[in-house]
Amino acid sequence: MTLRDSTTWVLAHWYYLTFCLVRTLKLTLVPLKETGKMALEFSSKSATHTELSNFHLVEFTVDGTKWTSVEHYFQAQKFPGDPALQERVRAAKTALGAKRLGRTQSEHFRSDWEEVKENVMLTGLRAKFTQNPELRELLVKTTGLHLIEKLSKCRKDLLILF
Repeated sequence: MTLRDSTTWVLAHWYYLTFCLVRTLKLTLVPLKETGKMALEFSSKSATHTELSNFHLVEFTVDGTKWTSVEHYFQAQKFPGDPALQERVRAAKTALGAKRLGRTQSEHFRSDWEEVKENVMLTGLRAKFTQNPELRELLVKTTGLHLIEKLSKCRKDLLILF
């Protein structure tokens, strides 16, 4: 799934990364055998490029609502039928807190989540990078690299940003 965002293509796919087996917290460039391109690995705890993480706290607005991270936005969208729970997720003090609230068992959990979650992520990423010029510039500077968000748990059906 691709998204044309003026000067750069952004591919967002919300799954964990096979490359997260690398445990370093520092910026690492690794060759991707499939493409020959280099990859920029980052996380919310990296030495550099933490701003690319979905956990990075930065304000943006979607449909008139202010969010403090992509993770907050993403998790809240799981519960469109429960505005009170959405607000609890939105108001969470940390992105990790929002993620934990996103695991809440609720009768209002959207039944089409598997079909819409990638578009939800794209919406959050688009808002984050278009409404924050310094982040947009950072993203543009990564053109030509695979961006890989290293996460603590690994799955094999991966790619966060390209």
